[in-house]
Amino acid sequence: MPSRVSIREKPSLGLFMKTASHQVIEVISQSQPDFFIVDAEHAPFDKSDLDRMLLASKVNDVATYVRVADHSESYIGACLDMGAKGVVVPHVSSAEIARNVVASTRFISGRRGFSTSPRAGQYGAVSAQDYISRSDDQVEVWCQIEDQQGLKQVEEIAKTPGVDCLFIGRVDLSVSLSCSSMEDPVLLNAVDKIVTAGRQNNIAVAAFVSDINEIPALQEAGVMIFIAGSDQSLLRTGMANLRTEFNNKISLRSE
Repeated sequence: MPSRVSIREKPSLGLFMKTASHQVIEVISQSQPDFFIVDAEHAPFDKSDLDRMLLASKVNDVATYVRVADHSESYIGACLDMGAKGVVVPHVSSAEIARNVVASTRFISGRRGFSTSPRAGQYGAVSAQDYISRSDDQVEVWCQIEDQQGLKQVEEIAKTPGVDCLFIGRVDLSVSLSCSSMEDPVLLNAVDKIVTAGRQNNIAVAAFVSDINEIPALQEAGVMIFIAGSDQSLLRTGMANLRTEFNNKISLRSE
């Protein structure tokens, strides 16, 4: 059965969104990223912020996921009700956790609370049956593998029905494995193990990169989905480049 992840067919580029500004996600979406991940784990998003961000992402029709702050059914359900394409779930360290997360995203075979009244149900404009079937078929679950226990259980996690993507959390994984760098053989072997589990179970594999030059090697390894920084890193890098260019121009005029 083919993976349900809609951005898997070709190498895909996305960003973490860490700034609670709907204008920022709206502006960046004009440059055609393949997807966004609103980072509710490491950034100060409350539900009202998430609601605005998910609404703004629809202006230019960019698939938007939420990296959830916790594994609770109510939190995951709220993100999906607001219109998230799916959830990115930190620290999935066992198949049991993966099964519970999947159940939180499903109406028929799971435990997701049902109402057509939120944005995802078009505020009651769709029939209950259409909403149930569409949502259960299209909502995605990405499981982050970012610690030793998750790495040990990655084959079982990948086999879990309803898991659509394995997200390699290389930074956390490197800390958990006591690796000295992103090139540490122990970490590279861990990446290979996760990619292999994804390939054998027809699950998409994603990775975060802080440097776009990392992408070719990861693509060669089998990663197809890349989160290349964040809105914060774009702002920081853009200002740093502008400062450098400005200083160079001033220096040239002074000579």
